[in-house]
Amino acid sequence: MGDRWRARSLAGGWRLPRDWWCPAADALAEAVAEGRDPGPAASGLGRQRAAAGVGLAEALDDVWILCRIGALSPAAVAAVATAVAVSWSEVAVEPATRDCDDPLTGLATPGYLRIRLGELYREAGRSATAVGDTHALVVVGWRSGSNWTALGRPAVVAEAVRAVFSGGETLARLGLSHLVALVNRDAAMAERLGVLGRLLAARVPAAPVQVWLERLPRRATAADWLIDDLVTHRVD
Repeated sequence: MGDRWRARSLAGGWRLPRDWWCPAADALAEAVAEGRDPGPAASGLGRQRAAAGVGLAEALDDVWILCRIGALSPAAVAAVATAVAVSWSEVAVEPATRDCDDPLTGLATPGYLRIRLGELYREAGRSATAVGDTHALVVVGWRSGSNWTALGRPAVVAEAVRAVFSGGETLARLGLSHLVALVNRDAAMAERLGVLGRLLAARVPAAPVQVWLERLPRRATAADWLIDDLVTHRVD
């Protein structure tokens, strides 16, 4: 049953195929196949999906596929969905400082940024628009050979980014070498990029820093790869 579930989920648009499997997915598939109470396994799946940065809507769409395969009753489907949603929120929403905020800068973590991007791509799919036409990533990066890995520097840069993007933008730290802002594309974008560059030059004059605008790709999977690249790679 687990293999059928995975195949249908991937065919239905699961964003990142290599991240679908987790121990709780096996446990939930076994519980459904054997007619056991799926609640504990569903709770475990919700926690593991949230920890991996999977959005709630995507997690629920995924378990509903399993419920259809297992021909669960409406009451059982509701119980599974509730268990997933509650446990997901316990990890992804309530303890924000642990799971959504980087402790050094106070910016969002990569996992939370993925959640926000997932929401944007789902909305774009419903409205038949391209995320890259409405949103972009402002990226701040520094060279790996500089002293920017000192603990105080990312916090200083984070304050500069907050000063320029002080509205509803999602601000995140990605790895050791990048901070990003998920912003709306508008007429003021070029001006704000210039302000950010000047502010960074004034606050950290000795640090080599780059600021650029990254267009978001058409597909959510490619956006995940972009985030992976920014997390793991450093500026040349």
